[in-house]
Amino acid sequence: MSSIRHPRPSANGHPEPPISRTHGTPVLADADRRQLLRHLAWCEAAERDASPYLGHVLRHRIAASSPCGMEPPADAVAGGCRVTYSIGDGPARTGLLAHNARDAATGIGVIPVLSLLGATLIGLRVGQTVPMLCEDGTVTRLTVLGVARPA
Repeated sequence: MSSIRHPRPSANGHPEPPISRTHGTPVLADADRRQLLRHLAWCEAAERDASPYLGHVLRHRIAASSPCGMEPPADAVAGGCRVTYSIGDGPARTGLLAHNARDAATGIGVIPVLSLLGATLIGLRVGQTVPMLCEDGTVTRLTVLGVARPA
């Protein structure tokens, strides 16, 4: 498990979360990469009152992930998959990662990619632990425990 380091400020003043190298580099399928670019453009156009960190986390995920073509590996978190994860030392949680979900859907087991949790999860692999920025600016640990694809 990687240790948590406080993020260093980037050129735009937002913290830059380091990636755990324990389980490799995150990967993004072509469709997820295109969606993340759309989400980032939406955040930057200020079409919604987004988290002050969301655009940065999306930008970081796009830059730090390796392309994997049309289909992500079976152990990679991708849009439309059910992901089991833990935050800090908390219990395992499961949710459906969705590109078109809204924040209000989190109460029914949907994880919007347009959330700090969703933007951090996408592209990670089972067993990977990374720092996750929280809405209050603190950093916690996020671990991917399992991934299931729709049949």
